[in-house]
Amino acid sequence: MRRPASALAALLFRGGLLCAGLLCAGLLCGGGAALAAAPVADGGPAAGPLAGCGTDLRLLNTLTGWQVAWPEEWAAVPALDPAARAEALARWRGTGDALRTAQERLRAGLAAGTAAPAAAARRVLAQVRDAEEAVARGAPGLAALAPDDPFRAEWTALFAGTIRPALAAFAGFLEREYLPRASLSDGLSGTPGGPACFAAAAETWTSLALPPDRLEAIGREMLAELRAELARTQGVAEADLPRLLQEMRAPRPEDRAVDAAELERVARAAVARAEAALPRWFSRRPSVPVTVEAMPAYMQPTAPAALYRASPGPGVPAAYVFNPSRPAERRLMAEVIAFHETLPGHHLDIALDRPAAARATPGFVAGFTEGWAIYAEALADEMGLYSGPRDRAGMLLKHLWAASRLVVEPGLHVRGWSRARAVAFMRTNTALSDAEIEVEVDRYIATPGQSLAYMLGYRWLRDARRDAERRLGPRFDVKAFHDAVLLPGARPLERVAADVRAWAEQAAASSPAR
Repeated sequence: MRRPASALAALLFRGGLLCAGLLCAGLLCGGGAALAAAPVADGGPAAGPLAGCGTDLRLLNTLTGWQVAWPEEWAAVPALDPAARAEALARWRGTGDALRTAQERLRAGLAAGTAAPAAAARRVLAQVRDAEEAVARGAPGLAALAPDDPFRAEWTALFAGTIRPALAAFAGFLEREYLPRASLSDGLSGTPGGPACFAAAAETWTSLALPPDRLEAIGREMLAELRAELARTQGVAEADLPRLLQEMRAPRPEDRAVDAAELERVARAAVARAEAALPRWFSRRPSVPVTVEAMPAYMQPTAPAALYRASPGPGVPAAYVFNPSRPAERRLMAEVIAFHETLPGHHLDIALDRPAAARATPGFVAGFTEGWAIYAEALADEMGLYSGPRDRAGMLLKHLWAASRLVVEPGLHVRGWSRARAVAFMRTNTALSDAEIEVEVDRYIATPGQSLAYMLGYRWLRDARRDAERRLGPRFDVKAFHDAVLLPGARPLERVAADVRAWAEQAAASSPAR
């Protein structure tokens, strides 16, 4: 059985983002009651960690906002049974009212001085325009309907007469009224109480209460470790790393021929290797398979490299959804991202056949879930899954990317960094392309604290394993360690460390050294 997903979990498996289950709110996992509810146009689950904060980021979110969630729900409607379709029609007739309400709330934010940063509003505008263009080409999901199905005409009319005009009106409001008055600050540092709000959001996402100075110190420490490892494995002096990063940022001549089909081939091969190796490292397997598919065109411009879509129910495969745009620059990290999102990463964790007690008490802690996926990237190296030195370098570069967030986020939300300064820092410390860096920095602006979960979670899991290995020596059993981490399900990181210590102590007592 798959562990049920919470509303917050729905967000997070997007490209290294957990932006998971493509959206387990509403249609995909919610059932009839959710379908009948009127739509709400706000920032979605990612707004929760900002509760009580004076910022319109609660209403405008590039990861889980309505403009991301609704197209996924729309695409699922035509495949539903007739009764659920009727409920969906009733629900989505309220689209215009929902978006007009959102505009009034955003106008109130402008008046109150809580406007979101312009970078966040600009990204949301682009996503709304993408959704508008997509529905202009036709109502979503029509391929699931027979040509003579009467629902086809009703669904098409709803989008032509109600939904598309409402999207256009909202986009016009953002462009002409909101963006000219959006916040000049690129983070919460320009918001009253912003640093405290950032601290609360970071603790919600990571389960750890760490001051900004400590976050930055951990980030710089991990960057130094990773830079030394990258220099060592690439055979260069650390002083030459800027040149190396620049070379790796630019696709090689042979990578320029990479297309979407090649990205798909690489992903499928990586998943197959990981699946074959699982029995040597884990005692349990996922309860459903994972497929590989390309991301819909309307999502590609503003989405990251990939996402994981959880299984919506028993027996239905999960999916690794890769972004086929800019394939040449995405080839370098294609394998590591596949391991992060599928096996031994998110898919193994989310779809694991857990004991009944863990399934009965589902939860979501980004520090655990994303920390596990980064741990899985490193574990894939230990498992011998990377196909060559360059793909292994892609893993180290992805870890540099994740570690840089621990410096960039406090910079934006506490230190008053500009967007340009954050972009420059990531350009110096990662091999991401300029386009990818801008998507990433805008994500950190829009969702304070979320990106910290990755490397902090990894660090806690890595250190828990190292401690267990020191305690047990040759008696350390990696399968048993993975059971101790995974089987209880998502939980705060301090609890994970305590569980691993308890397991190690019990293992030491039951099998004394000789």
